[in-house]
Amino acid sequence: MGIFVGHRRPASVVAIDTAKGEILNNVGACGDADDLFYDGARKRLHVSCGDGHVAIFDATSGLTETSMISTRKGARTSLFVPALDRLFVAVPMSGDQLAEIWVYAPK
Repeated sequence: MGIFVGHRRPASVVAIDTAKGEILNNVGACGDADDLFYDGARKRLHVSCGDGHVAIFDATSGLTETSMISTRKGARTSLFVPALDRLFVAVPMSGDQLAEIWVYAPK
């Protein structure tokens, strides 16, 4: 059993073996991380960051970043719903752009 922890400074994600209390891996991540969700069906980790990105990591290969999706600066709050197979990202208002909820379907 393990747990993933996101750090803002320095921007990173740490994988910890909870049975042994050991750090398995520590990798760089997008900045201002807020929410991390594990997609058990795909063995991936979704990390939403306020720097305007969602980073996707392969959890089976030592947390290799497989893709980075652009959002909007400040869009750090998200929710992954496995039953719907969707990642919802709260995108804040910016200038004349209204606040929105963006929906992503993992591939």
